[in-house]
Amino acid sequence: MFFFLSWRRKGAPMERSCACCGKLFTTRNASHLYCYDATCQRTRKSRWQKRKLTTDPAYRENQADARRRWQEKHSDYWRTYRKHHPRYEAHNREQQRQRNSRRRGGILPTAVAVPVIAKMDASVPVKSGTYRLIAMDSPLIANMDVVVELCLLSTSYGVSTKKM
Repeated sequence: MFFFLSWRRKGAPMERSCACCGKLFTTRNASHLYCYDATCQRTRKSRWQKRKLTTDPAYRENQADARRRWQEKHSDYWRTYRKHHPRYEAHNREQQRQRNSRRRGGILPTAVAVPVIAKMDASVPVKSGTYRLIAMDSPLIANMDVVVELCLLSTSYGVSTKKM
């Protein structure tokens, strides 16, 4: 039987190829896969976080809680950012117009200059009554992929006496 023995002393310097940039670097720790360049270290951390988020439910939940707390504490962050960065806001609006156009198959809206984006939590006061839901093809983009027109049939509860 033949055994290969490594004669490298523990803690002795060794050369290794960086997993990010491929450059050779010297380390004393055999588990180091990345060189000490800031870009490579950011890549190492990013890959570790991505792996951790996919494999560790407790870590994922903790990150979501931290993000939620930060958003609650800084609820006006994006409003302030857009106010101080008008070029960012204009660029973002143009990107949204392009995304909306692609969703409509490349057709730009003619009646509406800027399409309205409906949020799930948007609320419009609606009076009690019986309504008919009519599906619409419009330039509006809805998060739930459904746009309807509400037609009031009756202001009382019950069946409408109007013919459909």
